[in-house]
Amino acid sequence: MSLARGKFGIEFDPLRDEERPSGRGILIGAAVLVVLVSFAATLVNRLRARTAGNPDAGAAVLAEVPRPAPSALPAPPLSPAVPPGKALLEERPRVVRNLLMRLTEAERDRDLSRQVETIELLRAQPGNPTADIDHELVKRLGRLNFRWMFGGGGSPWTAEVTPRKGNSAARIAKEQGMTVAALLKLNRWRNVDEMRPGSPVRVLNRPNFTLVVHRRSQLAELILDGKLFKAYELARPSRAAPGFYRTTDDPTRQFARLGLSFSPADFSELSLFLLASTPVLVAEY
Repeated sequence: MSLARGKFGIEFDPLRDEERPSGRGILIGAAVLVVLVSFAATLVNRLRARTAGNPDAGAAVLAEVPRPAPSALPAPPLSPAVPPGKALLEERPRVVRNLLMRLTEAERDRDLSRQVETIELLRAQPGNPTADIDHELVKRLGRLNFRWMFGGGGSPWTAEVTPRKGNSAARIAKEQGMTVAALLKLNRWRNVDEMRPGSPVRVLNRPNFTLVVHRRSQLAELILDGKLFKAYELARPSRAAPGFYRTTDDPTRQFARLGLSFSPADFSELSLFLLASTPVLVAEY
């Protein structure tokens, strides 16, 4: 820019003659722009070819892009009721997998009846697909049945009766086909004097018990109304000959004679159920 003499005197000239763009300058600028665009296109094509030849490179680039954290984590899946060290859940038949998950859910919900029913279904599967965990299932079944029978709620084996004046605990127990010890435990009495005429009394509804002793496995199964109620381990191998027996009024002496030895806690529990003449089956297996 400069001051120059013009038609009207001294005038301001923003572009001198040497500063004004010429046609050659425009051509040079256009050529430079074309070269830059061509170089950029070549670089992009090379990067694309390298990424296509090495998929991991593209994955690495994507991996560097931060991802937003999820707003809420999903709830963890239920752990199936399979003891540690046993066959994995995925290796079992589908029906067994479903039943094991059902057992886990019932245990979480503290549903005794559903737990018992599910264990019975598991043990009844053809081909015995739960043979490796059958011992654990039997032990759990016994604990559940005992808790169900003597818990505060109802059970398939219990009922209520209302004693009349003059009734005794021994008479009610005899009428119901149960021991006085079981009557005390069902009603959480310390002694029979706590029974009151007119007040409901929980009783066993004429139970049908059988004790099955397995000599080889050293296991005694208490069967109630045709189903396994609870199993007890023998303290030592039984000397009883295979056959059919009935309990006497003194099961302690009779069991000692037959060589049926239980722990004190298990024998005390069995005494809740075994009346005189209860069938006892001793099997070789």
